Amino acid sequence: MSETKTSRSRPRVPHVFVLLAGAILFCSLLTYVVPSGSYERESRLVEGHERTLVVPGTYHHLEKNISLRSIILGEQIPGKATPVGLHGFLTAIPRGMEAAADIIFFIFIIGGVFGILQRTGVITAAIGQLLHRLEHRGPLLAITLMLVFAIGGSTLGMGEEFIPLIPVFMLLAHRLGYDRVYGMAVVLVAADTGFAASTTNPFTIGVAQGIAEIKLYSGLALRIVFLACALALAIVHILRYGARIKRDPSAALVPFNDDDPPVESLAEQAAATATTPEYGRHHSAILISCAVIFAFILYAVQTMGWWLPEMAGGFLLMGLVATAIGRKSWRFRRLRRRLRRSCAACGCCARAASACSSTRSGFRR
Repeated sequence: MSETKTSRSRPRVPHVFVLLAGAILFCSLLTYVVPSGSYERESRLVEGHERTLVVPGTYHHLEKNISLRSIILGEQIPGKATPVGLHGFLTAIPRGMEAAADIIFFIFIIGGVFGILQRTGVITAAIGQLLHRLEHRGPLLAITLMLVFAIGGSTLGMGEEFIPLIPVFMLLAHRLGYDRVYGMAVVLVAADTGFAASTTNPFTIGVAQGIAEIKLYSGLALRIVFLACALALAIVHILRYGARIKRDPSAALVPFNDDDPPVESLAEQAAATATTPEYGRHHSAILISCAVIFAFILYAVQTMGWWLPEMAGGFLLMGLVATAIGRKSWRFRRLRRRLRRSCAACGCCARAASACSSTRSGFRR
């Protein structure tokens, strides 16, 4: 009974489309209350792209056109503002998707590219390599990993890609004498700080500046300074929390239990959890290729006037290159396994042939 009551008392979050429809309905109702006005706009060619810009000092108040036809069909009358009617509310989502088609497909393509990178294992393998090299240096490891996570979240909007590594970081925190909060914070605080202080994140900066019709990635220097300040505060806070636990283990917010198994080797435990694939040369090739392509995308946006379609094409190239390298490496590993099995079989045959020949020679004698 208590479990049933608890499950019933939990608030249920509506579906995302219900939330979107509610927000559209709320904003539509506000058009009947908020005073109406308009600016004059003009189209200008800015860095090779046509932009719709507001003409300063041209704002003027407009009376509202409220009638039965405007409420149902959204009838437009020149010189008056028509609030959003039933027709406008029902067609808001399709018209919005049509107007933002370039942004929507830009996000789709980037999400697919990150899915490809995740399938190649390059993200978890690279982090696992850092863990292996710095596992005995607690503060340096935390600083290095937080820098990597923050840069990934700030430049490419990465966050969910680090979730499979959380068990490894929990074992890391246990081995170094910290608590569960420390292990989680190294991952989540760093990634979320980088995402919040985005520099070139296509999911936030790219979409927002595309909607605002301003130069992509403008104001980059200011955002880099903001990221550095926010990340410095986050690192200092996490390191101070870890130092406090080192001095007084009872200060841990969520300590490990006494009956938890001891962690003898981080590498063995990470291999046991099967979350970090072995780092190989193909992972280095994928990282270098993607970094070069991403740097060229940023360069082209700043100097060649690239916009969302061109950027989407660059990210698509990144996914194709990662797929080609990963598939070639997979075929090579499969061929190598077959060769090993063939060599083993040939060795068995050779031993059998030598044994047979020795037996025959013995009979002849």
